Amino acid sequence: SIAGSTDAFVDLMNEKAKQLGLKETHYFDVHGLPAEPGQQDDEMSAYDLALLGRELLKYPEAAKWAATIQAPFRDGKFTLYNPNHLLRQYRGADGIKTGYHDKAGFCVTGSAKRGDLRLIVVVMGSPTKRDCFGSAARILNQGFSTYRMYIPIKQGTTLDKEAQVKGGVEDRVAVASSADVKVLIKRGEEKKVAVVVQIPDRISAPIKAGQVVGEAVVKLDGVEVGKTSVTATKDVA
Repeated sequence: SIAGSTDAFVDLMNEKAKQLGLKETHYFDVHGLPAEPGQQDDEMSAYDLALLGRELLKYPEAAKWAATIQAPFRDGKFTLYNPNHLLRQYRGADGIKTGYHDKAGFCVTGSAKRGDLRLIVVVMGSPTKRDCFGSAARILNQGFSTYRMYIPIKQGTTLDKEAQVKGGVEDRVAVASSADVKVLIKRGEEKKVAVVVQIPDRISAPIKAGQVVGEAVVKLDGVEVGKTSVTATKDVA
């Protein structure tokens, strides 16, 4: 037993929803099925479902099952088929969850990855399964055709700006980025992305290779969208 009772477990679910930043979510039961007479239905917005789907994909086992099209069940007595038609119909699809509710219609929280870009789509209120998955595919197509994952800084890349060294056998040292910085942009907006390397005026020797000496900030239209530390590429005695 995790919580001791279903009511206590529902309380944990709602607490977790708050921790994840789900602002339009409230759970009343542990199963998500249409409410019995006198009970209330669970409530979630499309945006909250997208956030929850993104969180779920951080867990490898959950992501694996979400992407599984079919699997043997009960010692192979029958085969369980994933009701997410995107997995069979849409290139790159790998999740996440389908559902039906008499008030919400047919719903899907889907995901697909192509290259460096993963998109999550949520469709709710569809009158038919076909319309639900068709709408999801159209939205994903629009997303992949409109956006790209741009990587202006790649891990280990030597940057243009060098660090000035104080009291060393050399007066400057090259620096490199510690990690990739990825930015979601509309296609053609690459020129709006700028990299600003911020290093103190002088770094006192001795300096070790790999020592953090500053940071590289990525800006889109002047607004910070990501950053990583920068390190010295060699020792300076």
